[in-house]
Amino acid sequence: MKFRIIFNCESCDGTGEEIIIGGDIDQNGPYIVEEVLKCRECGGHGEGGMYTVTDLYENVDDVERDYPEYRAIIPLENSL
Repeated sequence: MKFRIIFNCESCDGTGEEIIIGGDIDQNGPYIVEEVLKCRECGGHGEGGMYTVTDLYENVDDVERDYPEYRAIIPLENSL
């Protein structure tokens, strides 16, 4: 069988968000500001790398054993 394996984005670990931390000092003392932005690497959808394996596996369970860090495993139609 043929499977497409999708992994989490490495930059945001699949959350789709980046947290930007900054800070400064004003008359009240130091402060920290956190801003949550859409991940620049994946565009906010959380998916990273993807590739297809062909004829190495017979079912999804076999693929899961070899790729435990998967986000999704999609069986594809066999094509000639």
